[in-house]
Amino acid sequence: MRLSIPLAVAVILGVVLGAGVFFRQQRILGTMAVGVDVQVADFYGVRTDADALHYGTIPPGSHTKRWVSLANQYDVPVSVYIRFAGATAPWMIVQDTTLRIESRDSANITIILYVPEGTPHGNYTGTTRFYFRQAG
Repeated sequence: MRLSIPLAVAVILGVVLGAGVFFRQQRILGTMAVGVDVQVADFYGVRTDADALHYGTIPPGSHTKRWVSLANQYDVPVSVYIRFAGATAPWMIVQDTTLRIESRDSANITIILYVPEGTPHGNYTGTTRFYFRQAG
């Protein structure tokens, strides 16, 4: 099935505007953006820098994991929403896209990056954004 250009634009605008309404209706206390990068090649390589989600080097058709610790610095419980953007966004998987953290507590999550078969070799980047909303 092939979408017409006006229909495709309407769908994209609907998604963007819908997301804007969603986040305006939430009581967002704060956000945090973390860079994501991976090199796709025919071997595995590890990168341990802690300034971003560095997935190292992996071959197409494989996956790797990174663990993230999130701390709630607010005086109220928060719900954490996780969104992905950029070239790596379609490859990112997290079991719970919404996580509740009590006041002054922390939680650990695992974010998996799966590189599909047939992905051309190269460097790919993206962003993982965490939205901290007052839990209802």
